[in-house]
Amino acid sequence: MELDNLDVTIVNTLINDACSSLRSISKVTGLSPPAVSSRLKKLKDAGIIKGTTVKIDREKLSGGVTAVLLIKCDLSRLKSVANELYTFDDITEVYRLTGSYSLLAKAETDDFNSMNGFVEKIGHIEGVIDLNPLLINKYIKQTEKPFNKINVNLRCEYCGNMISRKPFTIKFRGVTRFMCCPTCVREYRKAHGMSTTDH
Repeated sequence: MELDNLDVTIVNTLINDACSSLRSISKVTGLSPPAVSSRLKKLKDAGIIKGTTVKIDREKLSGGVTAVLLIKCDLSRLKSVANELYTFDDITEVYRLTGSYSLLAKAETDDFNSMNGFVEKIGHIEGVIDLNPLLINKYIKQTEKPFNKINVNLRCEYCGNMISRKPFTIKFRGVTRFMCCPTCVREYRKAHGMSTTDH
């Protein structure tokens, strides 16, 4: 499923400034604030927008150490290593890699001693074969690239199949649910005690 140009504009506006108001987004898109709000809710329900945050200029902050960790894993334990990395508060990002290293993680600690201890802890995770920590000493560019178009991978909330066309949607418990076909919509309604004719 591909988002339309208005959805892409909304996403790009929030990437540029997560504090953008409904009114400011409506000026950019030409939509009314309620229409923007409705689209935002659908983007959040679909998991495309997972939250809003602020950009920090780390060059203006004192203290703190940031490192990129290149991690080589036993491939049979890759998932468990990634899941364990996910539990650490000091890890802010984790990526699966191709090539000789299996994972890339970004870590942030208060000082060098904390980082050294943290790196040692990561090295002792079962399944980690090699660990190469690279300290970041200067931020040269830190930004989010705007989207030209956005293709979304949605799964039907009833059958679990990938939705390849425009999804069918229904509201349940205040959340928009995405289905692949009218049959799944009907069966989902039945399974949750909803009328098969409500919209």
